[in-house]
Amino acid sequence: MDNILALHNDLASRTYKHGFYHAFKINDPKPRDIHKASVSANNTKTCWVLKCDIKKFFANIDHQVLKGILWKYIEEEDILWLLGQVIDSFCAGGQNGVGLPLGNVTSQLLINVYMNQFDQFMKRELKVKYYIRYCDDFVVLHRNKSYLNSFIPKICVQGINADQMDQNIPI
Repeated sequence: MDNILALHNDLASRTYKHGFYHAFKINDPKPRDIHKASVSANNTKTCWVLKCDIKKFFANIDHQVLKGILWKYIEEEDILWLLGQVIDSFCAGGQNGVGLPLGNVTSQLLINVYMNQFDQFMKRELKVKYYIRYCDDFVVLHRNKSYLNSFIPKICVQGINADQMDQNIPI
């Protein structure tokens, strides 16, 4: 809480200064120069990262399920009509009513809404404390590798694959 209040004061008084960047290279699959913001002073613990990806996710999105989720939260009929037009404008593998275009910004936004139920499962049922997801990729962080391994059978359904586990990530 002290850090949040200090950040608030720095922002309100316009005295905030962004930290330095740590530069490194990766091959994913092509070479990239990465510049990571420096982490907090708490950078003292080692943890394991379980990195997962949902296999062929965009190609298998059921339009009716997605629209049903949107209909639950959006009341404005014109917006629902427009979203329906966007969703139904694409089909994967010649299957009507299935798939969203990978790389389309609207797809990324719609997938984040679509995956809310999975997020709730991870946080409320599995009680995962350190969970991050964007679209069909997500990570779970923990200090104990065995703890993360215990999640794999619980989440490896419907094409969710545990890609890799990296160690020595500061949190």
